[in-house]
Amino acid sequence: HQNEGKVFVDKLPIESTVYVEPKSAGSRTERVFHFHIDGQQNYSTDKELPKLLSPQKWSQLKGRYLKSGFDECLRDNKLIAVYEDYWHQKWLHFLNAIDENALITKHKPQFVSFGGPVADIMATRYDNAFNWTVTALMVKGTIYLLKTGPQRSTSFEYNDWKYSALNMYHMITDRDDNRKNEYEKHFAINCLDVESHRLLTLNEVRAVDDKHREVDLKISKPARTAWERNYFTGKKLLRFWCKGWVQGMDRVVVANIHKQNNYKVLDVEARDVSRMLGQSQGKWSDRKCIEFLNSFLTFVKTCITDENTVYEFDYKTDREFVECKSYTKGSDIQSIDTLLRDGLKISD
Repeated sequence: HQNEGKVFVDKLPIESTVYVEPKSAGSRTERVFHFHIDGQQNYSTDKELPKLLSPQKWSQLKGRYLKSGFDECLRDNKLIAVYEDYWHQKWLHFLNAIDENALITKHKPQFVSFGGPVADIMATRYDNAFNWTVTALMVKGTIYLLKTGPQRSTSFEYNDWKYSALNMYHMITDRDDNRKNEYEKHFAINCLDVESHRLLTLNEVRAVDDKHREVDLKISKPARTAWERNYFTGKKLLRFWCKGWVQGMDRVVVANIHKQNNYKVLDVEARDVSRMLGQSQGKWSDRKCIEFLNSFLTFVKTCITDENTVYEFDYKTDREFVECKSYTKGSDIQSIDTLLRDGLKISD
């Protein structure tokens, strides 16, 4: 079972042989901390989360061109160009916030992860279009999950879709509309319970409503053909729901756009996360998504037995299982170990 310095540990079937009914399909997510990163990637905790405008004001977006200002933003280097560097910096801010506020001691999580990868894993049973890899390292009894696949170019040009989404975030919230900068973000650290597992997750906060509840913001092309409608109910709604469940969000606000006409806003609508399952036409099950996430976390706990070893959980679309392998000493995981040690101020 040796392969390029990796040692085979175990496999987890995507389709469980025995379906275990989750105790509840409801999300148990609590925001325990939030912080802000400015355009120069400076960390602060005194900035208010961006407020969503009232629904009565959403109509002011109709007819606006979200691509407006794209060239200037690109010219001024306000879009993320080297994602690997940004990812590393985000992890350090996350780990420092955990360390400075004693969040491990206060909340006693078994896992720490970015929230996006957790939602991606939840969706795997029904949306298996992409390979993914999760690298895991246990530090003082807590397992840190770092999703490292599919590989993204470390020096890619952000497209106009990303900029247009950023523009929409500014237009529909109380942010300063003249200071669009993709590096500037608000983050929440959430405590998420999944059956017997507890996670601390980091999630970008795009907006909160008048009750300070998090709301997701999206841009989307209207589903006009039968294929597009099928894709929307089977894939997009699934991903909206998984992200909403992980982050404890009740609503997703979507700006429908005409992409070929400079991302012109056609209309803005709100979708309730609780109704998405009913709109899915039976293409996916919320409880089976939760059950798979629960099974995956149990599998990770079972596989990880050594704090001096790094484990890789690999899923490929052409197979029906997640495979776990461990890395031997001297492999290329040193950067992950260094990242965690720098962020958590761990000494040998």
